[in-house]
Amino acid sequence: MGTQDKDSRASRDDSNQQKYEGEMEHKLKDLGKKIDEMIEKTDASKAESLAKLKAKKAEAETSLHTLRSASKDAWSEFKVGTDRAFDELHVAWMELSQASEKAIAKFHDQVSSNNNK
Repeated sequence: MGTQDKDSRASRDDSNQQKYEGEMEHKLKDLGKKIDEMIEKTDASKAESLAKLKAKKAEAETSLHTLRSASKDAWSEFKVGTDRAFDELHVAWMELSQASEKAIAKFHDQVSSNNNK
């Protein structure tokens, strides 16, 4: 393999890494906004769950920061950790979001039931 081929592959790898890092940063910012919105709308009973969610977000951001400073050889290993941290954050977000939606639906059902009496 010639030097040009190696340079081309390295450039493509750098481009893919930058694209991944940018996409992950965007995902974390988007989910962070949703978490902040939920914090503003929630009651104290969910404060602990939201604190855990924010901690998971911080872990994912730390993982992304570590990924960005990793050597090319270690990058793929750190990418796996970053993916895992984001997946855990996303699952926690979905669980909390669904629980909130169920609580809202239950509240609306109770209000409707009381209004129909």
